[in-house]
Amino acid sequence: MNKLKKAETVSKIIGAVSIPLIGLAVTILLHFDSKSDREQQFIIAEENRKAQLLADIMSRRESADSEIRASMFNTLMTKYLGGFSLGDQEKVNIDDLRRKVVFLNLLIGNFQEYFNSKPLFEDLYRQINELEQRELGKWEAQKLKQLRKELIKISRSTAKKQEVMLSRIGMTKSLQLKKGRTKCILLYNPYSAGLKEKSRTGQLKDMDVEYEGKCRESQYASAAVEDEAGTQENAKKAKNHYAIEVTAADIKDSEVAVKITLYQDYFKGDVYDYRQLVRNDIDFDVSYFDLPYMDNTRLFNGSRFALILQEIPPSKNWVELGVITFHEEFMSLRDRPLFEQMLKKLQKG
Repeated sequence: MNKLKKAETVSKIIGAVSIPLIGLAVTILLHFDSKSDREQQFIIAEENRKAQLLADIMSRRESADSEIRASMFNTLMTKYLGGFSLGDQEKVNIDDLRRKVVFLNLLIGNFQEYFNSKPLFEDLYRQINELEQRELGKWEAQKLKQLRKELIKISRSTAKKQEVMLSRIGMTKSLQLKKGRTKCILLYNPYSAGLKEKSRTGQLKDMDVEYEGKCRESQYASAAVEDEAGTQENAKKAKNHYAIEVTAADIKDSEVAVKITLYQDYFKGDVYDYRQLVRNDIDFDVSYFDLPYMDNTRLFNGSRFALILQEIPPSKNWVELGVITFHEEFMSLRDRPLFEQMLKKLQKG
């Protein structure tokens, strides 16, 4: 009986002491949890504040940069086009053309992603040629010849810089083509992707990335695809595996007329299966003044290819072209996506 009373007394004492202790412990834990939550919220708020500040700085910088560029562009274009106010072509002289070359160099150096400069290059090239047709002294003729070389040099240098930038998301290759001849070019790199084709004996071998003549017909019937939706669906299955036939139809002083036939290659696993004709006899005029940022062809899956003129020899019986292929990640400022395309990309993300 005494033991029960002692046990009852002890339990009452423990209960009286433990309840406050438990309450105190819970209060301390809640305090630390609350403090931890407050610290976490403070960190998040601070990160958001920094992100907002950075976004504001970037936005203001872009706005200021756009204003400066707009002012510079207007000034340069006004100075460049000022020559047209002369009205009389006879008044155009070598000094006028030299100033235009300088202004065009400034324009293309600062705004190559904003507008297509090819018409300006071609018009200035035409003015130089027209002035050269007049009866000029030896000194003037030499100056005009040098001016024409400088104009082509500016364009080729710009094209080369753009080619180097685009090679980061694609590949480039040079192609020598005789007048009237045809070559088949793969617009993808089978070696990096580990793609193979079967030889006549059935053995796997490396694919030819370039060869003389038309693109070889596959074992399946190739037919032009008229349904664009179906073509786009096939393009998804075939990834970025395109091939083109390039024919040098005609070669002039500063440009070459080419015919392009576009194919799409299909694979079973990593082994070539068949080739399908997509578009036939596409006519291109490729000049020294084509720049890949603007003068490119978009394929069905978003990838692109561009042809640039690298060299025309004095004999004009062959031409060297640059073939540039790059992925859809590239987007010049004139290629802003449609609202629907942005929504699709966000949904995929």
